[in-house]
Amino acid sequence: MKYKAWKKERLKKSIMLLLAFLMPYASVYYSDFIDLLHNKPNTAGIKVFASTLGSRPQGNYGSDVLAINNEFSKERNNTANKFKILMNYKLKTMKIIINNKDAAVLYNKEEADRLINNFKAYYLEKAKVDRESIARLELKGNIEFKEYYCYEWELDTMEGALNKLLAASKNDNLNLEIDTLEKYTEEISPKVTIKSSNELNVGESKTQQGENGSKEIEKKTLYINDKKVKEIIIKETITKQPKETIILQGSRLTEEKLSAVLAKPSRGSVTSFYGMRWGKMHKGTDFAGKIGDPITAALDGRVKEARFEPTYGNMVILSHGNGIETLYGHCSSLKVKEGQRVNKGDIIAEVGNTGRSTGPHLHFEVRINGIAKDSLKYIK
Repeated sequence: MKYKAWKKERLKKSIMLLLAFLMPYASVYYSDFIDLLHNKPNTAGIKVFASTLGSRPQGNYGSDVLAINNEFSKERNNTANKFKILMNYKLKTMKIIINNKDAAVLYNKEEADRLINNFKAYYLEKAKVDRESIARLELKGNIEFKEYYCYEWELDTMEGALNKLLAASKNDNLNLEIDTLEKYTEEISPKVTIKSSNELNVGESKTQQGENGSKEIEKKTLYINDKKVKEIIIKETITKQPKETIILQGSRLTEEKLSAVLAKPSRGSVTSFYGMRWGKMHKGTDFAGKIGDPITAALDGRVKEARFEPTYGNMVILSHGNGIETLYGHCSSLKVKEGQRVNKGDIIAEVGNTGRSTGPHLHFEVRINGIAKDSLKYIK
């Protein structure tokens, strides 16, 4: 008897425990149950229900307010809908349609809006756009939201829905256009000017260092998704003028410096040297060549003479300053005019056989203060 009483008491406690567990499920409005029994999906929501169903996992694509939240909306947790899920009942949801194609199904409009924000946040982060510089943020594509009834297991997770939208952005012309406006300061490098100075010897130089300037730039940039497609400079304002850098190069030429800078004026070999020849003084050096071979300036200078002379034939005389001159004789043609500036290596004439000449060659002289010197002593 004692055992039966104990067994009866245990059964009683078990029934009470079961009723206590089921009580929240029964504590619903009568109208909600009526809607469920008649298979009407438009219930207003059951008011109380044990919160036994957690939200589904979602992705995380950003650290700002647009980032994916780890909670579903409050409506997702309301009692009536959880009861519908337990009863395998179709839910009233929201379908997202991109360019007339079904893209994703989410619980409601709030989740759909959050999905769009997550899509924008994904590309903003990937493009590394400064949020404060955004002037326009526009989603391009035909996006529709449509009420849709489906089972709970047919719903997309937020992460899955985002992946579907990202795929649509590559295949169905769903694009995020981002315009940014930026203002920044940029340095202006100083202009470099090279000037000749008679106060410095040839080979010497002196630099008068300039200063950087600055300008303020206003720039507009267009991104499509995460790709930068266009940059436009709207405005540039110089805030500080740069000061030019001046490089002074020595032009003062002395006989001692001449051997360091004088170049060979012809590619031909030497056929006659400076000195006495056939009982007369030969004042220059002869270089072999064919008619038309190029003759180049041995040093920077100015054309003092470019004319025909009976002894030297067609000749060019270059003045290099400080009484130093070079002469090029017996040319077939002249390529420069009197007063013209030339640089070392410039073609000034062509090898010829004019004047007192026994064959095609170049007669080359170096003159210092009007006196002819042995040019081979100065050619590198």
